[in-house]
Amino acid sequence: MSASTVSITANPAAATPRRRSLVAEKRSNVEAVVVDPNANGINLVEDKTTAATGHSRDLSHHSGRVEPSKDLMQARKVVVGQISNGMPRRSRKGVVNKIEKPRWLKAVSIFAKNLVLLLVLVGLAQIIRRLALKSGDVSGVGTEMGLTEFEGRVAEVESFLKTTANMIQVQVDVVDKKIENEISGLRRELNERIDGQNAVLEKSMKKLEEKSEEFDKSLGELKSADLLTKEEFGKMYEQMLKAKGENGESENPVSLSDLGAYAREIVKNEIEKHASDGLGRVDYALSSGGGKVVRHSEPFLGGKGINWFLKSSRNGVHQDADKMLKPSFGEPGQCFPLKGSSGFVQIKLRSAVIPEAVTLEHVAKSVAYDRSSAPKDCRVSGWLQGIDPDFAVDADKMFLLAEFTYDLEKSNAQTFDVLDTSGIGIIDTVRLDFSSNHGSASHTCIYRVRVHGHEPDSVSMSLIGKILSVKGRNQSNKEIEVGFGSSEGQYDLPLQPLLSRGESTKAVTANLSFRVFVATWNVGGKSPDSKLNLDDILQVHEESDIYVLGFQEIVPLNAGNVLVIEDNEPAVKWLALINQSLNKANCVPLRGSKSIASPGGSLVFPKTSLRKASKALRTENKGRLKSCNCPTDLERKNSKEFCFRCPQSQTNENDISSEDDEDTSSNFAVGTMPTPGATSMKYSLVASKQMVGIFLTVWMRKELIQHVSHMRISCVGRGILGCLGNKGCISVSMLFHKTSFCFLCSHLASGEKEGDELRRNSDVIEILRNTQFPRICKTLNSRVPEKILDHDRVIWLGDLNYRIALSYSDTGKLLKEKAWDSLYNSDQLKIEREAGRVFKGWKEGKIYFAPTYKYSLNSDIYAGETVETKSKRRTPAWCDRILWHGSGIYQLSYERKESRFSDHRPVCSTFWVSVEAMEDGSKKR
Repeated sequence: MSASTVSITANPAAATPRRRSLVAEKRSNVEAVVVDPNANGINLVEDKTTAATGHSRDLSHHSGRVEPSKDLMQARKVVVGQISNGMPRRSRKGVVNKIEKPRWLKAVSIFAKNLVLLLVLVGLAQIIRRLALKSGDVSGVGTEMGLTEFEGRVAEVESFLKTTANMIQVQVDVVDKKIENEISGLRRELNERIDGQNAVLEKSMKKLEEKSEEFDKSLGELKSADLLTKEEFGKMYEQMLKAKGENGESENPVSLSDLGAYAREIVKNEIEKHASDGLGRVDYALSSGGGKVVRHSEPFLGGKGINWFLKSSRNGVHQDADKMLKPSFGEPGQCFPLKGSSGFVQIKLRSAVIPEAVTLEHVAKSVAYDRSSAPKDCRVSGWLQGIDPDFAVDADKMFLLAEFTYDLEKSNAQTFDVLDTSGIGIIDTVRLDFSSNHGSASHTCIYRVRVHGHEPDSVSMSLIGKILSVKGRNQSNKEIEVGFGSSEGQYDLPLQPLLSRGESTKAVTANLSFRVFVATWNVGGKSPDSKLNLDDILQVHEESDIYVLGFQEIVPLNAGNVLVIEDNEPAVKWLALINQSLNKANCVPLRGSKSIASPGGSLVFPKTSLRKASKALRTENKGRLKSCNCPTDLERKNSKEFCFRCPQSQTNENDISSEDDEDTSSNFAVGTMPTPGATSMKYSLVASKQMVGIFLTVWMRKELIQHVSHMRISCVGRGILGCLGNKGCISVSMLFHKTSFCFLCSHLASGEKEGDELRRNSDVIEILRNTQFPRICKTLNSRVPEKILDHDRVIWLGDLNYRIALSYSDTGKLLKEKAWDSLYNSDQLKIEREAGRVFKGWKEGKIYFAPTYKYSLNSDIYAGETVETKSKRRTPAWCDRILWHGSGIYQLSYERKESRFSDHRPVCSTFWVSVEAMEDGSKKR
């Protein structure tokens, strides 16, 4: 809104004069237009100015309204029409213009603005002047402030420089570190390359040394070889001259061509010999040479539906069985298949020989697409059969020659040496037993079996003839005497004796072999009940010759049993159970006792002492077992080598054994012992001893007892204070024929913490050091051993407590996978033995069974696998072990038995043990 409009609105009283002014203004404008002679246009700017000026004058000098004339009105219309036709119509507001200020007002305004500007200039000058006046007063203060500020600036600069220097140093350090890392990496890589080159160089040097050693060995063998000497060449030359003389060519000397022809003849003979066997070794099982198959397991006929007995030529032997003894040159695939993955072949050799090696042949890899039928785990036995080659032989009592695994990755014909040639005599029959093959479930193929050796001398052969003639006369009762005064208690020759070489007819010795069963069991302090059956654990169906049984913790290891007096009642119960399994016969009461058979036929444990129970189970007085039977001076003069019989065979039994003698009184009737009659007993107790929880007992066939002498017992405690009997060892020493035996049953230090194995090592060392058997022979040159390792045959059994050096979880994983080899590699006993810290020179069979400790009671679950048994958790381990020392011991089996009676599982092993018999002509007790 304009100023004039506001003024009119604000003062209503002046509204009428204002309207009049507007009218007059309009009128003036119209008049001006009329007077203007320019008909072509209108100067609106000038009109506006004039109107504005006139209007101002009208507002100043006129107040009344002037009525327009008619001519003026007419002219106005004309002008208005022209304006409307010549230019666009404006709004009313656009026509109103701003009112120009009066000149005096403009002058006042300009004067005021200049005055304000002047005042501002004066003020600025005043400020400048004041500042100039004060500059002199603050010059000193300003200097100080300037210095302070300068110092601050310098300090900032120094701080900046320091910060910059630190940053630069950090960067330098980073760069140095990178350079150092690069250099270290290069140095490491260089060292690795150098080490690799060194390893290659060492390997090459080692190969060179091995080749050098082989070369030296070859040179040594060449030097030691029995080459053609000058004298032998002379003899050969004379033979050649003689041959030429017989051919009428005596005048011609032996030429170089003659020597060549002679050499070619020798080579030709050797080639023919080698071609006949393929190995350059004589095969005494060769079919064309007289060898033949006399027995074998059921053959595999491949679904032909023909009874194999129909194709048998003799005593159930298949007519194609001799394929196993024939060469198969140019005929790959010609084998004799036996049914299943296990079986046997029994071969009669062409003559009696001293065996040296056995060769097993299968088809070559180059001509076979499937060799899974090849035998794998094999065992070869041998014996002197005699006249009747078809006589059936008990396979459990054969003398072990070789035990091996046929490897498909090696050559098709693999030769295995006899285990102990020194302990093997003359044989004429061998038997190959295989327990597995390389994967075939239906059959096992035997391509060829060969037996290598050499024929004995004439003296041995004449002795064999004599023996075989005796055997022929005694074939009905299967008894034969070899070098003994009577036939009582002797064994069938084909099963047992192997004559040794190099003996004269006056001093012939026989190597007898016996089956020895050994078992160890930690029974956890539990006393057995009458329902416990030991038949499976003792393997009574195999009928061993000697039983050595050791128990641990037969009583709880409490202070009463350890420090006061041991409880013998569990030992008596164990003896009764063993006797029940070994002697399957009707029991008779002891002297002065009542019958012990219960109405149901079950075993009733006797109420008697261990001493009396032991006496009741012996067929021979213990004093005779302890006595010495070394030869007298007169007998020693007639014998080629020293044997055993000292002049005083009667000794005081109280001085030679740690075990108390039996009470020989006959007036006790406190209890009963289930003992068969003396004539019906098959096995007799030889020795039994208890030390707190350790219990060792030895049993033998009744007929063998007469050959036992020098029986002694020693105990070593390694428990509390290093001497009490809760831990330790019981040792039994005896002579069997001319061979000394020692059986040890021990319970070593427990614990699965790191370092506990060292305590067990210490126990073994102390037992070997402190075990001392009493001297009972009165002769100065007695050969009866007094220390453990002095014996010919030693067997150590017991809870040795060695653990597996793995965590519980790692052991559990390997147990689920049945990875016995991986577990056995972490076995502490294996580690300690290989390191030479304990049991150096001892042997143990390979373990193919699960750890025997620790089980939850009455279950097949290891302790700790359930929530209830977590507090008793132990890492499973092979605590129960059997080892042996000495030659002439061959392990046939090594296994565990299943019984939930204890937290341990019993471990058993069967051995063939070679025993040197007494000299020919020596007397037996």
